[in-house]
Amino acid sequence: MTAEKLIHTLEKLLKLHQSLLELSIKKTEWIKQGDIDSLKQIMKDEQVHIAAIQKLEQVRMDETNKLCPALDRPSVQDCLSELAENEQTRMKNATSQLTDVVFKIKDQNTLNQQLLHQSMQFIHFSLSLFQPVKENFNYERTAQKTPIKSGSSLFNSKA
Repeated sequence: MTAEKLIHTLEKLLKLHQSLLELSIKKTEWIKQGDIDSLKQIMKDEQVHIAAIQKLEQVRMDETNKLCPALDRPSVQDCLSELAENEQTRMKNATSQLTDVVFKIKDQNTLNQQLLHQSMQFIHFSLSLFQPVKENFNYERTAQKTPIKSGSSLFNSKA
């Protein structure tokens, strides 16, 4: 049984993930520069990529189900035994590269999340500098008032 469509789908997934990685790297630069308009555009582009990846992932699942109908939700790894040697090599290569790119995307997104968190902290700090300092509204005993006699209490214990 041939797995050409599955291999082709994996190669398309790899290209989309590589493009998504490039967008994540660009996003890092726009976060550093604080360019909100460019960030909005990159986020729109990412959504398009994610939608295309989801469609291809569905095709990949359909193809693995065709190659290994005896298994429930087979993975690409499960289908390797059903393939010819040259197809196994191509599929292993594509899945290995895809895995590497996915981990790079994950690392890049973690960096972006940290940068955004730091930016938000800086914004909150900057805003707090502009807010007036609140006076202490707690009750304080002043020296002008009569001092409490020793042995007497502020509370009426007979009440």
